[in-house]
Amino acid sequence: MDYILNKAILQGDVIHLAYLILLDTLCLSVLMPLILLLNSVSK
Repeated sequence: MDYILNKAILQGDVIHLAYLILLDTLCLSVLMPLILLLNSVSK
């Protein structure tokens, strides 16, 4: 039983990690163009 619980926690961590990575790439793909746009506008 303990082993199954540990496995579930590990899988949860992997999913959480994947979610964070996805969120990071999403933020980058949205924020980077915005920052570049702001830079070109302020020049």
